[in-house]
Amino acid sequence: MRPLFALALLAGLAASHAQAEGELPEAAPAAASAPASGAGKPGTAATYCTKMVNPEVPMTRWVGEIRFTLLAEVKDGKVREIQYTDIKMNRAIHATVLLGLMGSIEGALRQGYECPGDHVFKQEFLFRIN
Repeated sequence: MRPLFALALLAGLAASHAQAEGELPEAAPAAASAPASGAGKPGTAATYCTKMVNPEVPMTRWVGEIRFTLLAEVKDGKVREIQYTDIKMNRAIHATVLLGLMGSIEGALRQGYECPGDHVFKQEFLFRIN
């Protein structure tokens, strides 16, 4: 992940924590540019990918629910670029936990997804950690 993108993402998340607990507040839009896409709206991973894996949940004391929405750019069958378009959570989260979850997602996408061809897809990941 690019350092400036991570800083912009974390700044947006810090602002979103001012909202009431129990809701899933929206983080500020990411400052990074969108992956290059073909014409039209991106499909889902299930549309293009023949193999998908779940990300591993890193060890954490944090308890809550967090949903990541992202766009992934595929070149030659492998995920090459990832852009987080939305992150919603029901309570505050420490930056190291957030980055650990994002690293797990990125590892699953880059190493475990097989998506023949070149395209862009949208994917959501929901973590419920008790």
